[in-house]
Amino acid sequence: MQVPDENTHFLNSYAIAHLDIFPETNGEKIGRKFPLEICRFIENYQAFFLGGEEALKIQQQQFETYGSISWSQWQYEIYESINRSQQQFVEYWNADTSPIAYIAPAFGMWLAENIKIVPTTPYNLLIAGRIANLVMFVFLASLTLSLTPILKKTILLLLLMPSTVSLAASLSYDAIIIGTTLLLFSLVLKSVCSEKKISVGEIMLFIFIAVVLLSVKQAYFPLLLTAFCISIDKFPSKKVYVGTIVLCLFFAVILYIPYKLQCNTILSLAKQSNVNYMGQPNQVKYIMAHLYKIPELIVNSFLVYGSFYVNSFFGNLGRLEILFIPWYSCMYLFILLITILSELKIAQKINVTKKFIFAFAIICSVVLIFVGTY
Repeated sequence: MQVPDENTHFLNSYAIAHLDIFPETNGEKIGRKFPLEICRFIENYQAFFLGGEEALKIQQQQFETYGSISWSQWQYEIYESINRSQQQFVEYWNADTSPIAYIAPAFGMWLAENIKIVPTTPYNLLIAGRIANLVMFVFLASLTLSLTPILKKTILLLLLMPSTVSLAASLSYDAIIIGTTLLLFSLVLKSVCSEKKISVGEIMLFIFIAVVLLSVKQAYFPLLLTAFCISIDKFPSKKVYVGTIVLCLFFAVILYIPYKLQCNTILSLAKQSNVNYMGQPNQVKYIMAHLYKIPELIVNSFLVYGSFYVNSFFGNLGRLEILFIPWYSCMYLFILLITILSELKIAQKINVTKKFIFAFAIICSVVLIFVGTY
């Protein structure tokens, strides 16, 4: 549980691996039911990494739920086989995240349980999910580097940053998001800079990217606007061009909207009384009535959290409390900046109109990210 929210990513991955697709409610609580061994495993490591008063609170809750359990018993139980007959409801905040976000870690856990090379314990499932997520990320990263005609060194430096590697080797859905967004840019750059027609395989990649971005983090979906930099003559025909746009939207919507509608149906009553959700409708109304305040919201966020954004961009590890020494991160970011500037000299094929499309897509995503955070 060493990256933000990895406890909830673990729960979602485990649930998806067992085809437990939709969240459940327990009164006003939103979550799912899990085997006791899974619950204990997560609670134990939550307490271990939090430390201080938070750890004492969790340990007290564990005592009330499970009774007196010694440390040696804990060590045994978190590495013991999972008994699915005894289950407990667990409330957590992102239970309604799309299953597409956890394709890789869920597959890794499913594989570990069914091949049985190692015992089916919570710890082994954690490692199997992490390895699968990392393998998927490395595949997307290598595809990105092989496709992009420019900015290869810049992309490589972004892929090797501590925060990127840390997330890629966890259960976080940021692994698929980072890999997919970079793959999108490399595909667009390849199509813009190359004289070749777009292949069927590349069209399939665009559809995959559309599905992932809308299903996992909707604020990144506008980045697909960068694909409009690709001129129609790069496609085999106008029909293929229109067909590609339709297919991207169709598969993205059909794999996202029905799932969200079903989740909203299941969770509607719980959300009306759950304190974590009650304020959201009012926040949405306020934002919609004060759209002119969005630039102010973004500027104030940077003023208040600027150093956090810089640190977490480069490498703010663990539960966002492990920072690199300033001179090291500054040196890396300086090298990154020099690399970007040197590689942009060969980006002359991208005309001003296409640069405006790129800028517009990125601005749209930035606005949605800060509005979503609000």
